[in-house]
Amino acid sequence: MTSSGHDQNEENNQEPAIDGRFRLKVSRDKLAVYMDGLQAPKGGGSPVEAKIVHRKLKKLEVKYGINNKKIDEIIATLNEGRLPTPDEDSVQEEEGKSHLCIVKGNAPTYSQDASLQWHINEETAHNYIVLPGELIAIFNPKGQGTPGKSIYGKPITVQPSRDNTVKPGDGIEQTHAGEHIEYHAKWFGKIQIKDNAMTVDCPLKVSDDNMSATLDLLPPSSADQTLELNHIIETLQQHEIIFGIKEDVLTESLKTLNESRQPVNELVVAEGTPVTHGIDAKISWNIDPAKITAKDYVIRPGDLIATHKPVTTDEPGQDIHDNIISATPGKDTAIQLGDNITETENSHEYHAATLGILKYKADDETIQISIDPGLDVTDNAMEARLNLFRESTKGTPVELSDVTKSLKACGIKFGIDEAAIKEALEPTDKNEAAQLKKVLVAQGKPPQDGVDTHIEYTQKENIAGQELNKGRIDFREHNYPWSFKEGDIIGHLNEAKPEEDGINVWGETIKAMPHNETALELEGAHKDVRNKIIADIDGTLLINGLHLNLTDLLVIDGDVAQKTGNIHSVTGVHVKGYVEPGFKLESDKSIIIDKNVEDAAIRSGGSITIKGGIRGLKSEVYAPGEVSVDFIENADVFVNGDINTTGSIINSKVSSNSAISVGSKKSKKSAIIGGRVTAHTKVEALVLGSSAYPKTVVSVGFTQEAKQQQRDLTGNIETKEGELTRLDQVETHYKLKPKAGADEVMRKISATRESLTKEIESLKEQLDEAMEQVKQSENVRVVVHKQIFPGVTIKINDYDYKVTREMSGGTFALENNEIIFRPG
Repeated sequence: MTSSGHDQNEENNQEPAIDGRFRLKVSRDKLAVYMDGLQAPKGGGSPVEAKIVHRKLKKLEVKYGINNKKIDEIIATLNEGRLPTPDEDSVQEEEGKSHLCIVKGNAPTYSQDASLQWHINEETAHNYIVLPGELIAIFNPKGQGTPGKSIYGKPITVQPSRDNTVKPGDGIEQTHAGEHIEYHAKWFGKIQIKDNAMTVDCPLKVSDDNMSATLDLLPPSSADQTLELNHIIETLQQHEIIFGIKEDVLTESLKTLNESRQPVNELVVAEGTPVTHGIDAKISWNIDPAKITAKDYVIRPGDLIATHKPVTTDEPGQDIHDNIISATPGKDTAIQLGDNITETENSHEYHAATLGILKYKADDETIQISIDPGLDVTDNAMEARLNLFRESTKGTPVELSDVTKSLKACGIKFGIDEAAIKEALEPTDKNEAAQLKKVLVAQGKPPQDGVDTHIEYTQKENIAGQELNKGRIDFREHNYPWSFKEGDIIGHLNEAKPEEDGINVWGETIKAMPHNETALELEGAHKDVRNKIIADIDGTLLINGLHLNLTDLLVIDGDVAQKTGNIHSVTGVHVKGYVEPGFKLESDKSIIIDKNVEDAAIRSGGSITIKGGIRGLKSEVYAPGEVSVDFIENADVFVNGDINTTGSIINSKVSSNSAISVGSKKSKKSAIIGGRVTAHTKVEALVLGSSAYPKTVVSVGFTQEAKQQQRDLTGNIETKEGELTRLDQVETHYKLKPKAGADEVMRKISATRESLTKEIESLKEQLDEAMEQVKQSENVRVVVHKQIFPGVTIKINDYDYKVTREMSGGTFALENNEIIFRPG
């Protein structure tokens, strides 16, 4: 009983079993869930389980922000029989009770309204005058805010912030300063606030054509600021005004503004350059152009033809924005002035320079005017003919002065025949035509070549050939050499006649060939006071220029060949046949050969007359005097005297230290064809070259070798004279200070001086000869009587003239270091 009583007492003393309890409470903003009404389990009551908490959260549809760790901590504490102590983050005061937060959503953050912090007085901001760059206000942007999220996983929106500030417009420049934005004036002007927008109104006006701009200069609203030139320049540039800015006007006006603080209204601050359009050219005719094209329009020298007003130059413009404004060019009427039209300087008047027919030609772009004077000048410029008119188309009489002016304007300077012109202009019949065809109005003066000293022979009437230039005789006629008896008159000596230069109608001098005075040398004859040459003995006359020798003559009655062998004679030789190839014919006097020389050597101490020709590359012909021959073919001939050829020189090398003549004006067939012909003074020929155009070179005058010889001789003379001077110095020294052996030294000095003196004299003689040759070459020429073919090269003193077209006869001469050709 006791035991059971005891058990009964124990049972009566035990605590009652209490289950662990809790409640869930959702906050009004749906951003948190709290655990409250917590009861720890007692007396073996059921503990609180996390799954029960999660089941209830699920039932409440809580999805977001569940703090599982916190739930576990709370349940563990509660099941230990203790109530959890709420921490600061888990406590929510509501109705005086403490709650433990196990679910927490995201609360939204709310934005801040935008604001404007004025840097100027807000009340006077409207119509406030600002300067470029001036700070107007600082803009504080509105906050953005962030949306939240409820415990149910739904977003929570935020109320947007407001911006009730004014917005920047034209003339406001925004710059960032950290989180703020500064409003600055972009240019000079008044602040305007309208329709919630702030602008800077610049008092600038630009003309519709952008050619000018005006600006009101206003004093800044801030008392401590002044309007400066750089403010205006910056303002204009902001409005793209960069050309024609009137800085001087602005500077003066700004000074007045800043002193008076009174506005300067509508000031012109920039001006462009206006465009200048071209003006069309204009021609004012003094004649009727229709008449020019209808018939020959006769005009006098000096007559006014037209006045030309040239097109004015167009100039592009430029507006104040620096844009180029294109100009419209004027339309030009181009006038091409042809021959014999003069233009008066500055006045643009066109006058006739000559008498003649006015020529007029016009197309869409150009007008051409010229005057045809009807002037014809012969190829050799020795005659000029002109179409003459007795009156102009306007009816004005043509006067002598009109014609002479015309001729001078055309370049006719010499030989104008005023008497003939005047006579032609005087009508002899009222019905006579006004135009006179080709009147001879000017004549040149032909050159008169000098005539060498020469002899007229009494045998002249027996000459079968022709008389040569300057009184020389063609000795190839058959009865030469001539025989005379004592007392016979051989001929008459004619003294030399000096040359006389000519002048053509252009006023150009035509050099004449100089004369050559040669002393008469006679052997076996004498000259009387009347210049008659009379034979002193009986004999045969041999002629070498002006060296006449009346002597016995060695006559070879046949050929110089195997039968005769080589001929060496101290007297003149007359061969009545050929000189065969390989043979020599030498004479101290003159040589006459009736037939050909074939590859033979001929040497004469006088002249050589060959009535046939010279053939063959092996031919050697030498004579100090004249050489007369019928023809030269494929041969080389080099002589000192003149070479006279009646026929032709073909493919040969022929050289003379004097002159070469090949045919004359009266010749029928005579030419230089191929090869090279060289003379010191003149080459004269009927024809140069041929229709086959073979290469033919004709040279006259000195060569560079001759000039070099002259320089060498001059240098040698200077050297020898220097040696002579030093020799004199040595002699003077020994005379002043005698030494042993002085007599021997003086004898050597004397001998050396004598030798040097002779050498210098010899060199000077050679130099005189060389300089004489150069002097003679000043008047050298090549004369062609009939025709010149291409392929011919003319050389004068090493200057070249290449013939490229067929030409008629004329003369080649050297003028101003250039070979010129004069026809005729």
